[in-house]
Amino acid sequence: MIYFECPMPPSGNSRNEMSIKRAKGGKSRIHVRNCDKTTVFYSHMRGIFLQGGFETIRSHCAVKMHITPPDKRRRDIDNILKTLFDGMTKGGFIADDHLIKKIYAEIDTKNTSKGGIIRVKITKI
Repeated sequence: MIYFECPMPPSGNSRNEMSIKRAKGGKSRIHVRNCDKTTVFYSHMRGIFLQGGFETIRSHCAVKMHITPPDKRRRDIDNILKTLFDGMTKGGFIADDHLIKKIYAEIDTKNTSKGGIIRVKITKI
């Protein structure tokens, strides 16, 4: 089992920057890259993993999380999950997010925490 706390990730809606590159011959290519906030979040997740001395989970797992947002705005939980799961993978907590087979997520709509916080528990199944 792995338990950790992390800050709220950037929204899944704004985690990538997209631009269109014009190439010779009139063809266009879409270029997508992580925005700076997402890159910082991934680095922070790696730091939590290294500090905790955790071992990477390489088998099916269940993820339970309790989300305390930074303010009372309405949030789509799926936008939080995608960036969080990518951060858990890039941080080293799990080998790949396709290994997550069960998800339980709850947003605390009554309380807030400065900057937002997510409490995460990962268990092998």
